[in-house]
Parts: sequence; C-alpha cells; structure tokens
Amino acid sequence: MRSNCSSMCASAWKLILSQVKNEHIQAFLQGHDWDFLIGSVHEINGELFEVDKKWSREQGETLWLRYFELLCAAVSSGYFSLVSHPVRMRVKPVISTTIVEAQGVTRDFHGGGGVVHALRGIDLRIEPGEFVALRGRSGSGKTTLLNILIGLDNPTQGRVIILGEDLARLSETERARLRRESIGMMFQNAHLFPSLTAQENVEVPLRLARLDPMQRTQKSRRALEMVGLALRAHHRGLELSGGEQQRVALARALVHEPRFIVADEPTGNLDSVTGRDIAQLLHTITHQSQIGLLVATHDATVVAVADRILHLHDGRIVEVATV
Repeated sequence: MRSNCSSMCASAWKLILSQVKNEHIQAFLQGHDWDFLIGSVHEINGELFEVDKKWSREQGETLWLRYFELLCAAVSSGYFSLVSHPVRMRVKPVISTTIVEAQGVTRDFHGGGGVVHALRGIDLRIEPGEFVALRGRSGSGKTTLLNILIGLDNPTQGRVIILGEDLARLSETERARLRRESIGMMFQNAHLFPSLTAQENVEVPLRLARLDPMQRTQKSRRALEMVGLALRAHHRGLELSGGEQQRVALARALVHEPRFIVADEPTGNLDSVTGRDIAQLLHTITHQSQIGLLVATHDATVVAVADRILHLHDGRIVEVATV
C-alpha cells in the first residue's frame, strides 16, 4: 500500500500537520510519517477505518482519500487529539488475541524415493501466556512444523497466521521483519559468539534492529536480569556453563520483547537439574510476559511445566493433553 499511496498520503499528512494547533501534538506527529497509523482502527464521525497494509491499490486510494478527508475535517473543527480520545475521533490499537494459528497445514518433500508426507493436516492454536510442549519421536515432523510456523518454510497446503498476519501474504522481507520484531528463537545449542560477552550476545538482535547503544544496553541488561544472569553480563561465552549459556540464549530471544517464542530442544544438552531450572524459567516468563511459547522436546521436565502437550506422530497431532 505504501508504494501505491505514498505520495498521496504524504501530501495529506502535511495538510493535517498544518492544521494541528496544539504544539505538543504537532511535535509528536512530526516525528512520524503517515504509516505509523498502520495496525490501528480509527472512528471519525461514526465511520470506521481499519488501517491495513493489505489493501489493493483501488481500495487503498479510495479509503485513504475518504479517511484523510474526514481526518482533516476533524482537525479543522478541533476534535483531533492524540492525548485524549473525543467522541468524534477515537483511536485504538488492533491486538490479535491469538499468537499463532495453523489451519490444515501439510508439508510434502519430493525425492528420488517418492514423496515424504512430513506433515499431514496440522491444526493448532496458541494463545497469549500459553506454554505448549510439542512431543514426538525424531523424524515425526516437529522441526518442520516449527520452521513453517515462523515462516522459514512454506506449507504444501494450509495457512499459518501469526499475530493476525497470514504468512502466505507476506514477502520474504516482510517475514524477516516479523521475525525480527515479534518472534524469538531458541535451539538445542545456545549458538553464542564465544568472543563476545553475555551482554554483547544478547544485544545482537538489537544491533540488527539498529537500536542506539543506550537502548541496547538498557534492554540487554533487563533481559539478563530476567533470566538471573545480571552478574555474569561481562563474562564471555566460553566462560559460562552450559546452563548459563542457555540462559543467555533465552535472554537473547526475549530482548526485543517478542510475542511468540519457538524453542527446539532447548534443554537437550543440559543435565537434569539445569534442564529443570530452564524449563521452570520458561514457564514463569511465559506467564508473566503473556507471550506464546512452543517448545519441541523429548524432556519430561519441560513437559511437566507446560500448559498443554501436543503429540506429533507421523506428521499428525494425535493427542492433545492439558496439564
């Protein structure tokens, strides 16, 4: 939509800015361009507008023109405000209550020996604050499912919706943005940079997001405090135990405040006591932060603290248990 309507919206936005009288509101608006409105619903004089970047060119131009016409009228009459929300201009964020949903997902792989049906019609749904354990033998399709749910692979059939975004409608660049902003990942190996300190390892996603140094420091320290490693922030990866390395990996997965975390055997290389500590930490953070967590695991200590258990067998979910 931005490419279709950018010049039109920019012109309308300048018009709105010119009519805003409150200097505090004007200063706030000048720090944004028009697309900060994407992902919101606006009601102006009883007319609702959902600012959705999936509009077609024709829809987008028509709706944006009508939207800005009413918005300019609201500004002119003094009803426009970002501080309070008067009756004639209400702004509210669109919040997806479901973290991730899979509908009829299949995945086939074609090789010299024929077709391998890795996934056969997967339906699942994860809500905020829910810790879901995914069990199954090696080769049952767990990793394939995780990759599809975060947009690293495409299903042969079916749909995946993350935070209201249908992955099939997103480009590779948009999927990468979604992962960078809203998804955290953990693996069996911590994959730390051995020459970097714990804090520097946690900062890596923030560097990719181009946050300024002060913000990176604040966020990484807060994430390390969350996992109980604040005192080890300046120790290098090689100086940390296996459990500490996995805590750093968890802090790295949390530092950008994602809504959805996937973990593939995060306790697989840990002893039972350390594994239990990591599992309990995952449980606590999931509930406190209201994220959605999906963990593929063979570890009984992880399963014991999950809210729900999915059993994957030959590409199908054959049992769903609630703990």
